[in-house]
Amino acid sequence: MSTHIERVVEESTQLVMRSIALLKFMDTAAFQELPAHHKMLLRQQADIMTKYADILTLRLAFFKLEENAR
Repeated sequence: MSTHIERVVEESTQLVMRSIALLKFMDTAAFQELPAHHKMLLRQQADIMTKYADILTLRLAFFKLEENAR
């Protein structure tokens, strides 16, 4: 596997782990106690992290297609 593909795999793995941690936190009493503006920003962050993970997944799929086309 090429170095740049390995970096995308690692980035995706780390992002998913951080997303899971954030989602778990958002299901706690501590999250509920935060001011509304912080909760709003964390929800937006979780949404963007999901979109970012989707983009990385697509990039990895294209890498695979390109490799199979060779």
